[in-house]
Amino acid sequence: MLQLTIVTMPDGSISADNTRLLIMHGTLFFAVVLIGGLCFFRKISRKDLLLSAFLMIMLDFYMMLKAWTDMELLDFYWGELTEWSIFILQLLYRLGMDIEDLLPRVLRALAPLLFVPFGRKTGKYL
Repeated sequence: MLQLTIVTMPDGSISADNTRLLIMHGTLFFAVVLIGGLCFFRKISRKDLLLSAFLMIMLDFYMMLKAWTDMELLDFYWGELTEWSIFILQLLYRLGMDIEDLLPRVLRALAPLLFVPFGRKTGKYL
């Protein structure tokens, strides 16, 4: 998929187009949220989704703190599992925010909360 972002310059050199990369990551982000929400989380109550999102957020914060102290292979694998939410960091970077600050990282960690509205309100699922 990253081949869509590669651009050949007039002098023959190869470069990556950041706008195409942002569009690709945005498409992946919205596809994960919509497909995950509509296909996998419709039968789960919002309360249960909120609890699982909170657990994912806490795990993400733990892995962020762990990555600051020492980099291990587990941190690399965690980064691969949460790659779908990198669009948030890239969009904030394009808007002029420093992605090394704490706020963009916190916003990316809060991405699992986007699945909560897809859950059922209360009662039995029909």
